Amino acid sequence: MRTSLMPKGTEGNTRVQNHERNSPMELRIVAIATAAALTLGLSAAHAQEDMAMSQGFNMLTGAVYNSLSAQGFDTSNINDLSLSEIALIRNLLTEEMGSNERQRIEQILETAGG
Repeated sequence: MRTSLMPKGTEGNTRVQNHERNSPMELRIVAIATAAALTLGLSAAHAQEDMAMSQGFNMLTGAVYNSLSAQGFDTSNINDLSLSEIALIRNLLTEEMGSNERQRIEQILETAGG
């Protein structure tokens, strides 16, 4: 016969038996630990996202470099281009390229070196 008035299965839990609540210090420690864990998790996710973005940028730059080289453009300043400039050149290269597009690409490449 059970002699405890505690719910079945909680006899060994001293917190339940003593009706204690978490102290303010314990709550602070739990809050700090939770915040630290979340911060580290978000930092890791952000680092992975940055790495993926960097890899994508490098792949796009490489593809544009190959296309520009094949068409005789000076690619010496390609590493100085921003993502938007690389994307603009990529769009100009995929259209039927006329003299206007060629001049615009040359202008972007020259501006990057200046």
